[in-house]
Amino acid sequence: MVARLAALLLAAALTGCAAAPSTAPGAPQRDRPPGGFAAVLHDETGSRSGGLVTWTTSWELTWEEVAGAASYAVWYATPEGDGTRAHELDAPRLRLSVATGTTTPADRAVRRDQELTVTAAQLSVRVAARFPDGELGPASPWLPVGQALP
Repeated sequence: MVARLAALLLAAALTGCAAAPSTAPGAPQRDRPPGGFAAVLHDETGSRSGGLVTWTTSWELTWEEVAGAASYAVWYATPEGDGTRAHELDAPRLRLSVATGTTTPADRAVRRDQELTVTAAQLSVRVAARFPDGELGPASPWLPVGQALP
């Protein structure tokens, strides 16, 4: 009976000592992947001789900051497989050139859309927060590069 009572008291004490997930503003969010993703396309054009235009489309991905994160790890995946080496970013923002060319003004939109479709089919990224102690939080789902996100 005394052993059982001691075990119950120990269990109660340990339960009381268990750290509850912090919901305080600014508390590290180690248990959730980054979220709030938005992706936009940026176009730049220039003139060339012979009536041609040069153009580049960049894809910019942003996400909500993860409380307590020191940086963000980004992995790339292609049809050949998922990247195993993370690329580190200091801020919740990634910008990549995803389509480029030189063409007639009339063909630019068609070529741009074709290249964006190919890029989205062949390149994806995912993101995880890295905390000051080096630990990584959970990674986001894979996101197709070159597609606008809400």
